[in-house]
Amino acid sequence: MLADMPAAEQMPLAHLVPVAAFLLAMVFLFWLVVLRPANKKARDHMDLVRSLMPGDRVVTAGGLHGVVRNVHERTVELEVDEDVILTFDKYAVRKRQDPA
Repeated sequence: MLADMPAAEQMPLAHLVPVAAFLLAMVFLFWLVVLRPANKKARDHMDLVRSLMPGDRVVTAGGLHGVVRNVHERTVELEVDEDVILTFDKYAVRKRQDPA
């Protein structure tokens, strides 16, 4: 079938090499710029959630500051004021504050 086509219409493999190289480069750049940092951020958040201990000062996703009083399997109890303890999902904790 290709033999019946004029030479100008045939697409030699040499023309596909730059296109394939470009596509591979774009996939690599997407991984480097988007996927890798997102995976690192998710991994860091999982490490934070797993390492929560009573006494840690934390900030939730909603911006609420508190001290961890109790850690359960799926929840964490935060003391936000004297005798005010709220229960949050563990994954709502976004960061640990440095001790003041």
